[in-house]
Amino acid sequence: MCIYLLIVISKEVVFKNVSFVYQDKQGIIENLSLHISAGKTIAIVGSTGSGKSTLVKLLLRFYEVRSRNITVDDIELQKLNISY
Repeated sequence: MCIYLLIVISKEVVFKNVSFVYQDKQGIIENLSLHISAGKTIAIVGSTGSGKSTLVKLLLRFYEVRSRNITVDDIELQKLNISY
């Protein structure tokens, strides 16, 4: 499966105190804060099951965070119109 994503970000993507728990109550991300400036490249590394792919899935809104603390250019992620 390939996913093509075009997001034009002029300022930043911010994860502020983001937490995520799967339906089986397995906590994967707790109080993560991350600031990614437009035009910058970052690397997220960690062991298997540490939540790397989950961060991308949260940004693509495949999952919803427990608290609404992801913003793209100061707009809450849930308010953005995303179509696949």
